[in-house]
Amino acid sequence: MDDYDAHNTEQVRSTLKDLNCEPIQVPTSLTHLAQPLNVGVNGVLNRRARDMWVRDKATGKENADTLGRAAERMNDAYQELPASTITKAFEKAVPTLALPR
Repeated sequence: MDDYDAHNTEQVRSTLKDLNCEPIQVPTSLTHLAQPLNVGVNGVLNRRARDMWVRDKATGKENADTLGRAAERMNDAYQELPASTITKAFEKAVPTLALPR
């Protein structure tokens, strides 16, 4: 987990305990090293969804954002994501020597 406040609540800690999970804290500013898939996939998805939102706002297509529309944009961003983006993120996350060839 990163240092996002919502991750450090009693509800989250309780749920993790119920699931027999021990959270691992990612130090601030080290996400790119400790969570390369978060950067390589989620970061790309978030940028694409944000760009879609900006286009919607600029064209007047959307006056007020909704949770449903945000989910649609994220789904659209995922559908448009090239498979190579995910492959590259995994290649960066998993050392090449550890992969069977």
